[in-house]
Amino acid sequence: MTLCILLVLCLSIIKSYAAVSVVLSEHTQTYLNVVSAMEQNSDHPVQVYAISDQTQSLASSQLFIAIGARACQSVLAAIQSHQSLFCTFLPSQAYELILQTTQASLRLSQEHLSALFLDQPLERQIHLARLIQPDAEFLGTLLGPNSHHLKPHFDAYSRKHHFTPISARLSESDNPVQELTPIIEQSDVFLSLPDNALFNRSATRWSLYIALRNKVPLIGFSASYVDAGAVIGLYSTPTQIGRQTGEVLDYFMKHKHLPPPSFPNYFSLSVNRSAARTLQINLPEIDEMLDALKTSK
Repeated sequence: MTLCILLVLCLSIIKSYAAVSVVLSEHTQTYLNVVSAMEQNSDHPVQVYAISDQTQSLASSQLFIAIGARACQSVLAAIQSHQSLFCTFLPSQAYELILQTTQASLRLSQEHLSALFLDQPLERQIHLARLIQPDAEFLGTLLGPNSHHLKPHFDAYSRKHHFTPISARLSESDNPVQELTPIIEQSDVFLSLPDNALFNRSATRWSLYIALRNKVPLIGFSASYVDAGAVIGLYSTPTQIGRQTGEVLDYFMKHKHLPPPSFPNYFSLSVNRSAARTLQINLPEIDEMLDALKTSK
């Protein structure tokens, strides 16, 4: 009898353990930090797989958590209609592109396919611009191949926060200096928006140089951007993304469906004090800005 009870308990544990599979885009410390924070903020065990090993869990998993764009695309191509997929730690643009190019996404209902984006909501970024420059009039940005669709939203949120929006679109064949210079020269604050990797590298290098030359504060989207010279950066860390992912896991296990795709609830600010002094900007305290930004979605 004792052996039978133990066997039932073991099978129950195995079944629960296999119910959620986490698939990593890469087996690096950054992705493992997401997993660690997720596990610390959830009451449910998970099994972690590399992309090449994900098929081991296809039969038994109720929920897949794909960390990164590569894992999201890979799992989505293989998942069945009775299973659920939550993609996390990937840009919103990457997620939308995956949905557009992967026919398998049609198999899953909205309640069984969702995501947590890595980038920040646009209004939160524009709100930050207002916080660091209360008297600024013109807010500028440069839109790339993957971010050009944000222009109507950029214009609308800019006006909501009492800015006059200024923007230009940069294609792969354009000269970034020629496009960036007039935008930054007319701006009181410049907001750098993430796009594809090639665009980010090119635009980052030149926007920092031109903004500094024209004494225009630049808002970046990563800690490394701030280290390179941006006055302030707004971003979510792997630990913060993992924390919210763990909360989504618990939500799914309780309600048996996923919440809608969303931007991060948890985020950080980094400040380059040297750049602020050079531009003679008196920034509010970080905690004060974080509290104010919590109202922006």
